[in-house]
Amino acid sequence: MNRNSVISLICQCSLLCSTEIYAESLDDNFSDDGYRISNIRSPVPESAEFAHTISALSIKKFLEQSKPLTLIDVYPLTWFEGMFFHTEEHMGIPTSLWLPNVGLGEIDTRTHTYFLTHLKQQSPNKKQPLIFYCRTDCWMSWNAAKRAREMGYQNLYWYREGIDDWIFRDLPIVPLTPAPIQP
Repeated sequence: MNRNSVISLICQCSLLCSTEIYAESLDDNFSDDGYRISNIRSPVPESAEFAHTISALSIKKFLEQSKPLTLIDVYPLTWFEGMFFHTEEHMGIPTSLWLPNVGLGEIDTRTHTYFLTHLKQQSPNKKQPLIFYCRTDCWMSWNAAKRAREMGYQNLYWYREGIDDWIFRDLPIVPLTPAPIQP
């Protein structure tokens, strides 16, 4: 075996090993159920198999036509002593329902019940359009849409670019308050 063949073989082995390590680290980002659990603020895919991808302009048209839909902001908040704790004003798309923490990769029973309760109120027949968003390059809206599909909701949209894109386009925003926890 000549020197060039040995170098080529070493490079191929190095590439194979680094590819395996990279693939393994990607798998660590997801739970066994397929939810993104780490590196939440990182590039998201172009589409999701469980929801239609929607743009800011399409959302704006929905709102202008007064079509029945629910915009759901899933930006997280700290849960402290039985309530959401926040010190800064949170801005969102007008008419949005803010359901903090429902897009986390792993949620507890209280958060699952909170999510399900509000989805039932917004879409009792599970067919009304639900549009999930968070921020640009944030997996929480992807997780929430996936979770809603697994709960049986059918007319799901994912605004992958999120509120950052909405603001960039100089579209209207309003202060949001987290939806209350139902006892």
